[in-house]
Amino acid sequence: MSWMLQAGGQLASAEGYEQQAKMQKAAADDEAEQMEEQAVSEVAVASFNSERIRKKSEQILSSIRAGAAAGGGSSDDASVIAIEKESVANASMDQLLEMVGGQERARMLRRDAKQTRYSGEVDAYGSKMQAFGARLGAATTVVEAGESAGWFGGGG
Repeated sequence: MSWMLQAGGQLASAEGYEQQAKMQKAAADDEAEQMEEQAVSEVAVASFNSERIRKKSEQILSSIRAGAAAGGGSSDDASVIAIEKESVANASMDQLLEMVGGQERARMLRRDAKQTRYSGEVDAYGSKMQAFGARLGAATTVVEAGESAGWFGGGG
């Protein structure tokens, strides 16, 4: 009757492996979901920072114009126009870099989320294969016990 205990233990192991597979998949899915949420946040933060750069640029331009007017000049002076153009160009570049950086961070997080999900699926598959092996072991144990007991017309 020890074969019954052995087969029962193998079936219990199989159930444990099945549970492990479910937990591995769920953990990977949770982690991937967090990464995807972080990706959305990265884009939102980049957009916020880009807007902050734009507002700061407007403040700088206003200061340049006010300084020119206070000094008796005009906002149409060539030097004022050159400074304004450079300030606008720099601010535009900073905004663009901020947005591109946020999009790139988001892309990498989404890629990592896909890889995490795939890894969870691979781990779960491995656990399912272990469960299959344990069930096969249980069946083999029962068949071997049956052959030894002569259940199949042989042995004895």
